[in-house]
Amino acid sequence: MSVSASARFDAVAPMLTRVAELVMRFEPVPGGLLVACTRNGVAGVLPFGLADAERGISVTPAHLFEIGSISKFLASVVINQLVDEGRVSLADPVVRYLPWLDAGPYTERITLEHLLQHTAGLVSGVDGLTDEKAQAWALRHRRSAEPGRYFHYSNIGYILVGLMISAVTGRHHGEELRRRVFEPLGVSTAATTVRNADRARLAVGYVPAVDDRPFLPGDPLAPAPWLEALGADGNVALDADGLAALLRLMLGDGAVGDARVLSAAAMTRIRAMLAPDGEPLPELVMGLPATASRYGLGLNVETIGGAPCLTHGGGMVGYASFVLADPAHDLAVGVVTNANGDCLAAQLLARHAHRVLLAGAQAGDRDGASDLDLPAARLDPVPRAAAANPSLLRDLAGTDDSGTEVLVRIVACPEGDRPPSSWSSGSPAESGAPVSLQDSHSTGAGGAATGLRVVTDHGEGTLYRDLYGRFATDHPALRTAFLHRAGPSSSWSSESPAESGALISLQESHSTSTSGAPTAHTGAVGLVGQYRSHNPWFTNFRIVRRGADLYLTAAGGVEAPSDDELLVPIGAGEFRIGAEPWLPERLTVVAEIDGVATIVDLGDCRYARSSCP
Repeated sequence: MSVSASARFDAVAPMLTRVAELVMRFEPVPGGLLVACTRNGVAGVLPFGLADAERGISVTPAHLFEIGSISKFLASVVINQLVDEGRVSLADPVVRYLPWLDAGPYTERITLEHLLQHTAGLVSGVDGLTDEKAQAWALRHRRSAEPGRYFHYSNIGYILVGLMISAVTGRHHGEELRRRVFEPLGVSTAATTVRNADRARLAVGYVPAVDDRPFLPGDPLAPAPWLEALGADGNVALDADGLAALLRLMLGDGAVGDARVLSAAAMTRIRAMLAPDGEPLPELVMGLPATASRYGLGLNVETIGGAPCLTHGGGMVGYASFVLADPAHDLAVGVVTNANGDCLAAQLLARHAHRVLLAGAQAGDRDGASDLDLPAARLDPVPRAAAANPSLLRDLAGTDDSGTEVLVRIVACPEGDRPPSSWSSGSPAESGAPVSLQDSHSTGAGGAATGLRVVTDHGEGTLYRDLYGRFATDHPALRTAFLHRAGPSSSWSSESPAESGALISLQESHSTSTSGAPTAHTGAVGLVGQYRSHNPWFTNFRIVRRGADLYLTAAGGVEAPSDDELLVPIGAGEFRIGAEPWLPERLTVVAEIDGVATIVDLGDCRYARSSCP
């Protein structure tokens, strides 16, 4: 272990602890683990918060956390081992190993490389089914794009990778991962499939207690539904030791210490065989500037602070994680939390810790990172909203319970006028009850709360901005959705209420929408409203009308879109999700009653209109 790296970590640990505590105040995070490594060993481990808020149990290095999609890198490691052994080729068609697969008209052209790069043209997921083969079989009912042309993140693609590993080796891919990777690395605690027998070892996962409105500081949390995780898109849970081994593997050339689990050539493939694009870079997550992102074979390849780095996030029901490896500076940081999978707090902490530790290393002493502490105002979503570029605040609109756009005005917040803005994970709650909340106020330099107010003709509330850059408010009439920019085609008024569940008239006379696509077709049905399912990955969404267009919008969820998605009519009762013509996701009306959509299908999952007012 590098003594200097350990000393640097010890020097900044109090600062990182303070930042973690602030994150837990403002984000839906009960607790987690932060691990920093060099190639030679562990620089430091920082547990924070609660592993079980109901029982008041603190996080320890021994707690397991599901790492979600970071498992994709590990699946890539195993498949690249098989490439080195000559048992598969990245250019092989998937149907050579899964001859029963039907993934649409391009099935025969999909290769292993396409799956690993997310360029197979497949849908993002099939979350209505649980079994790996069942999800793969259901692809025959899904649209697909031409392989190799576009980056489109696909969980089902990595489920196919896992099925290929199982087909080639004769053992489940989770067993192969344990045998081929974790055992050689000396990690005995890793769960390479998350099963009921592992539950007692895991930190309890948490989700916002109210799932159909944007989370705001002060909102309660509740224990997440428990799910087994078997598919190679997100099948692993790790403690501090396991996370450290993974980070050191990312930093190196396929070896960790004396244990080589992957050839140097294979590790080069993972980093160098890049998709045309990659996952979007966060705007508001505090770290060194990231200027490029393309997806390799199971990892994002980013340019961070001018250096090539490897990253990946992971989101599960009740767990969110992020890893970052900077080989040029021999530094890797990983953060696992028991926040819901769409929470960016793990990414914020990992990127910030990387920046702080790197600054200390470059300064050559323990004080080099002392000026990089994050003030509360940068982590508090109220001052964050107030600090936004004024151009982002122009033409903001909200959405009321009926799906109607409502004009808002943004005004300065009077000094001292601010609602509670934090929750405390330190107080146990009764079993099954939401995590208890505490009253706290964020203040500006002068001691007065700083922020902006959202004002309509019928009330007002505070303006918040989350880590995705989305604006929300506690205005009682606009609580159910994020605010959005009103387009030039909008003809709404703050004085024009609509009845709950009002129909959208999609007649042929509506010509075209702002997307250039027809807004109507014969037989279109009323779609505006809220829809729910028992799918814990994406429990509910709303369809709203903005001008002549329909949008799918969601307040949260692991597999929920982080941006509002345009719904483009492409046939009777069928809508493409997203403006780009090649996108494969569809929303389909399954049933209607009295001209109103009652059941819709999204990703092989049925959603029913919520009839409650």
